[in-house]
Amino acid sequence: LHNGRSVHPDHPAPLQNGDTINLGDLRLVINIVKKPEFESTTLLTNTFDLADAMSDIARAVTTQLKPDDVFVKVVETAKRLTAAGEAGIWLQDKESKDLYLEASEGMEEAKFKNMRLTLKEDTLAGQVILTDKTVRSEGPVEVRTGYLVGDIVYAPIKLHGEVFGVLSASHKQKSKRFSKRDERLLEAIADFAAIAIQNARRYQATDEALADRVKELSALDEVSRAVSSSLDLKEVYRVLVQQLKKRWQVT
Repeated sequence: LHNGRSVHPDHPAPLQNGDTINLGDLRLVINIVKKPEFESTTLLTNTFDLADAMSDIARAVTTQLKPDDVFVKVVETAKRLTAAGEAGIWLQDKESKDLYLEASEGMEEAKFKNMRLTLKEDTLAGQVILTDKTVRSEGPVEVRTGYLVGDIVYAPIKLHGEVFGVLSASHKQKSKRFSKRDERLLEAIADFAAIAIQNARRYQATDEALADRVKELSALDEVSRAVSSSLDLKEVYRVLVQQLKKRWQVT
């Protein structure tokens, strides 16, 4: 009995602090000390099919309108749906072509903050960018000097055939492995992420353009009022010079 009601495998019930469980004459009172992290995809496999999971990904990722919010949601979703220990988004620097960590979940920021991944064929991330294919390495992998992970998957983030980043997921425990389903989920997340990042950047560019336009109109309005309301040329000149300095930061 759970809180006086019968429970069985077909009708499970969530547990809360203070709940009672009766097993015959044995009565237990629930005291939750710490909620465990979601460390297995078994529950996910049983409750969601791939289509449901992808729908969940699409809603979670593509509804964000700011780039930073998109990055955070992508790594959160990647870590949660693949039960990874850590996840990260690596974007390509346009000048050096190296990959830098844009966002992460579960990683120790101090170790990765200034880390760069070079585009070489002998590196997993490099293979993804160069081949446009998901890469997985089973067994202990050295991500950087002195930092090992148990299993890691890199999926390309691409749009219109151009790869501009990598989505990574890794297990910290050596015994854990990603399944083929995890790889497909990660690829789906990466595809939705590319669309979401593009939408967010367009939104940001439009938002910034509108803000600039408002400033321009405000400046023109101030100049217009000064010109039309003042009979003092010195005052008109002062306003004009003030707006020029404010707008273009000239000396």
